[in-house]
Amino acid sequence: MPFASWPATNAASCSPIADRTAHRLPIYIPSRARCSSLRAMELAGSAMPPLAMILTGALIAKCELRRAISVRRVLPVLAMRFLITPGLVLLAIRGGLLPVSGLPAFILMLVAASPPAMNLALAAKRYDGDWSIISGVQLVASLVALAALPIWMSIGLLL
Repeated sequence: MPFASWPATNAASCSPIADRTAHRLPIYIPSRARCSSLRAMELAGSAMPPLAMILTGALIAKCELRRAISVRRVLPVLAMRFLITPGLVLLAIRGGLLPVSGLPAFILMLVAASPPAMNLALAAKRYDGDWSIISGVQLVASLVALAALPIWMSIGLLL
C-alpha cells in the first residue's frame, strides 16, 4: 500500500499530542497502533501518583516513627515548606517581582505551600538513603499541610 493511501490519524479517537507530532515522525506508525500505545502511556502516567502514594504509605508503615520524627529533623522542613517559601512568594507577588494576580497568584501560593514531594522517600530507598527519616518527615509535613494550606490558599485568594 503506498504511503499516500494510508489512513490519516483520527483526532477524535487519539491523543491531541499524537495528532500534532504524527506528521513529524520519520517513520509511519499506523493510527490504531499510535492511539493504543499513547493510551497505554497515558494510563501508566496517570497511575503513577496513586502508586507513589501507596508505596510511600507502605514505607511510612515500615519506618520507626519515634526515631524518624524529631523536632531537630522536622522543624527546618516545616519552616521552609510552610513559612519561608510561601512568605517569599507572597513578598514577590506583593512587591511586583511576580506581576500576577487572581488565579495565577492563587496557584503560586498553593504550590509554594504544598508539602514535600511524595517520591522523596522512594528515591531515598532506591539509592540507599535514610528513607525512614524522610518518610517520617513527610508524614508530619502532610499533617501540617492540612492546617497550613487553607491559610495560604485564603491569602492567595486575596491577591
